[in-house]
Amino acid sequence: MELNKEFRKNLDAFVERLTKDFGFHQGTSTRLSEQLTENIVLVEKVERYSQLQVLTHCYMQLICAGRQNLEGYRVDVECEYKANGFPHDVLATKDNEIDATEVETLYIDPNYSYEQEKYALARVVSKTARGSPCIDKFSIAIDTLHRIPVYESLLITPEKRRFETNKQLLEICKPYYTNPPITDKLMMKAHLDTIRVVSIDNATYEEIDPRQPSEYVKLVKISK
Repeated sequence: MELNKEFRKNLDAFVERLTKDFGFHQGTSTRLSEQLTENIVLVEKVERYSQLQVLTHCYMQLICAGRQNLEGYRVDVECEYKANGFPHDVLATKDNEIDATEVETLYIDPNYSYEQEKYALARVVSKTARGSPCIDKFSIAIDTLHRIPVYESLLITPEKRRFETNKQLLEICKPYYTNPPITDKLMMKAHLDTIRVVSIDNATYEEIDPRQPSEYVKLVKISK
């Protein structure tokens, strides 16, 4: 299965824009783009979802990784971290610090189109539980056009979050994410540290604390 030619053309044009207009490192940007296009999962996503949605996801990966590279990080995209076995959208390392970013386009599975916020909330919990253990700093990236819903209890640090709260968060995920299942051990270690708000137009991101009031984060309490 080959990558759609129009999709590849748009991705290549974006990489050129990053290097020429925004000063991103050309060699790194090209390498990251190749990591994306060589990933069979990406090919399947282009076939399954809208091109705009997948391109947006790729652009955000390239911006987050490219900006971190300019800050001295070694960066990769679609990269599995051996310590947790999770394929991260962006994995950055510097001075023995492991920094991971998961891109969230707020895609809603059509099967759950009648409960979109519940699905989006569970999606954030799932990504955090699977992606943050063994990671020093874990972030979720959204674009400037969206507002992400997050459970307040997910933002409690692992050492302070109660066992009952972890159970509640696990139960929230079960209707939507079972393969592979999220374990108690993963949930106990889950931590969401920052939200990265990405401007695709300007090829930048702003890092915000999800615990603080923001137009980009909607904090939600778990219903009893």
